[in-house]
Amino acid sequence: MKIKGYCDSLASCGEAISEQEHVTVILNYLSPEYESVLTIITASPVPYSVQGFITKLLDAEARQ
Repeated sequence: MKIKGYCDSLASCGEAISEQEHVTVILNYLSPEYESVLTIITASPVPYSVQGFITKLLDAEARQ
């Protein structure tokens, strides 16, 4: 949510970031317990949307 807030603030200033940049920032701050999600996302030949990525994170969290 913190990262989303930053992205929203940037967008309101006319400095919107792409979905891929948004996903990359989240990936950089994931804790080691989400290593499996990181592997899935980075190995995908098709870039994930922010919503698709969040869904994967929530699925992983529900399994833990």
